[in-house]
Amino acid sequence: MKKRMCALALAALLLTGCGKTSAKPIGPVQSTADYSGVRMLQASDENGLYLFDRNDVPGWRHLCYIDYATQQAVPLCAQPNCTHDSENCLACLPVGPASDQNRIDNSRVWILDENTILVQYGRESIVDGEETDEMWLDLADRNGANRRTLLYQKGNEQTHPFYFSGFADEEALYGVMGEDGLYRLPLSGGTPELWIPEFSELDTILGMLDHKLIVQKGEELYRPGSEEDPCVKYPITDDMTIEEVDEVMAKRDQMYQEIIAAQPTLTTLYTVDVNSRKCKELCTWDAAEEPRYNLFTGKSRVWWLKKDCQVGWVDMNGKTGAVNVQWPEELKEAYANNLPEEKVIAAPE
Repeated sequence: MKKRMCALALAALLLTGCGKTSAKPIGPVQSTADYSGVRMLQASDENGLYLFDRNDVPGWRHLCYIDYATQQAVPLCAQPNCTHDSENCLACLPVGPASDQNRIDNSRVWILDENTILVQYGRESIVDGEETDEMWLDLADRNGANRRTLLYQKGNEQTHPFYFSGFADEEALYGVMGEDGLYRLPLSGGTPELWIPEFSELDTILGMLDHKLIVQKGEELYRPGSEEDPCVKYPITDDMTIEEVDEVMAKRDQMYQEIIAAQPTLTTLYTVDVNSRKCKELCTWDAAEEPRYNLFTGKSRVWWLKKDCQVGWVDMNGKTGAVNVQWPEELKEAYANNLPEEKVIAAPE
């Protein structure tokens, strides 16, 4: 299955009941509706956390809910007397081969509102002797009951996939399709509409402040399928020995490193006003001279960890600054023994 997004992240075939109908993107949408209700969805609230967990059914994973009060993980299956150990369980969803970790990474759960969750999951399957990707976006009650498919997508060379970005409002989900923008998928069903044409599929939405999306501009390292793609230049075939495969993998790794080293080091954040849908540059910096790790949004600023483990910030007017954090003694040793990318911090806000 192809990976995508903060991604962000299949040929749109919508389900109405059990029937599948092909959907092609249109747009851009010309509605003058108020989009100020756009918000970032989470997998947890003050009571518990939704997640995919392993089980003993190969190729399947349990959709579970962890109750903070009881500290128990409960499969989201409303069937009475279900033992939760077969694909007949409503909490068992297909996520590909048991050894394929990407299927777990691409399977997500979000709380849509106080009554509803949104579930994304997918798998690779063999159809007429060929591998194909399948992905579902399902809505369900908070206890897992009344699950219904909003979007079903099957790999197709002639159409672009819709990848949900993690943002929604009361009427729609938002995600990318191909290389040409951010799309809006109505929760009532229908065709994804082009919403922000300037948005690239490589861009990453960091969060939202003051009715504006905070976006990190993405850079394309290489074009998959071209000679610039290490997997194409150094293919692996079935007749290779383990030693030959190791040699190819080493060449791929070297090529990846050369591609990364040759990339421009300027990094840009821009904002998208959700009502006017206008894009505006917020700030740009040289990542080689000034590394910024773990960018995230607080209440009124975008924050990051600096190379010296202090905290930098930029506000919505483009003003930047830093906070000289006095770390607790018990954290200093941990910070000294880990790379900056691996550190976890809390915003001073």
